[in-house]
Amino acid sequence: MSRALLEHIFNYSECNQEMALPTTDGNLLVVSNDQDIALPATDEELVLLTEKLLEVEVPTNVFFQAIAIAAYDYASAFRYADNFLNSFKKAEI
Repeated sequence: MSRALLEHIFNYSECNQEMALPTTDGNLLVVSNDQDIALPATDEELVLLTEKLLEVEVPTNVFFQAIAIAAYDYASAFRYADNFLNSFKKAEI
């Protein structure tokens, strides 16, 4: 299911109950509209994440961990990258 469609479903004001969303393995994921759904990163978001991590020289394991997180939850991947970059910048000071 596309990100735009999911965002439309959860922003629809009359949708106040739980709903079942299809998953890639054929099962259903039951969520309510007040729950945040973890969405995988798009190709464009992966490029942005890579550019963000290339601001400084990051260890390879940090880069690959961020990409692995992005495969399941793009927002968490960006938080992971931001946390690493913030701690890296604090360590330089």
